[in-house]
Amino acid sequence: MSGVEFFGGLFLLLGLLTRISAGALGITMIVAIRSAKWAEVDSLETLLGFDEFEYLALFLWLAIAGPGVLSVDHWLQRRFGRSADAAAARAAADNTAA
Repeated sequence: MSGVEFFGGLFLLLGLLTRISAGALGITMIVAIRSAKWAEVDSLETLLGFDEFEYLALFLWLAIAGPGVLSVDHWLQRRFGRSADAAAARAAADNTAA
């Protein structure tokens, strides 16, 4: 668990493997709420007031939205993603022209 929190947090700071890290940290927050705070939950309002639930919402948003422009993921996608897409497009064009 501590490895997920340490490396997941580090990866989120760098913007590396954002969706995977956010998903793993979201699961960690679910476990934290269930194991440490569940006895204190008496209403939805109480559940929504926990810091862990706010973190869960943030991690869920990051897992769905993905990395931003200032991230290593975005840089890697620009660096390698477009060249791979361009090469695939050229290969497809060559196959249709032949």
